Amino acid sequence: GGQFCTPIGGQSSKPIDTPARRPWGAVNAAEVRAARSTARYQRSRAAFLADNPLCAACLRDGRHVGAAELDHVVSVEAGGSFWDWSNWQGLCRPCHEAKTAAENAARAAPAGRDAWDARLAEFDHAER
Repeated sequence: GGQFCTPIGGQSSKPIDTPARRPWGAVNAAEVRAARSTARYQRSRAAFLADNPLCAACLRDGRHVGAAELDHVVSVEAGGSFWDWSNWQGLCRPCHEAKTAAENAARAAPAGRDAWDARLAEFDHAER
């Protein structure tokens, strides 16, 4: 059941738009693209990258490379939160492309979630 807002002086039967985690693979890519084009997302992205200017993957390897792209640690398609900053990281373009390629390959694998986790573990330890 969804949450309901209560306007002043009465009750409403209109549910509040509360995004829920969706099952593996259930996110519509068009919805994600649409959300990324909003002014709210662009402002949030800019603020996050200003606060986190280095590529998180390179930093783990001891390199200081500027982050150019915002990445969802757990992809929205895999059930990660779109708006939660704790699910965001800044990545340089090569690291983002490598992570995206690993996610896409894992998603295409018949083993599903186990393959996803294995490919992402490979990305975390790969030479970039």
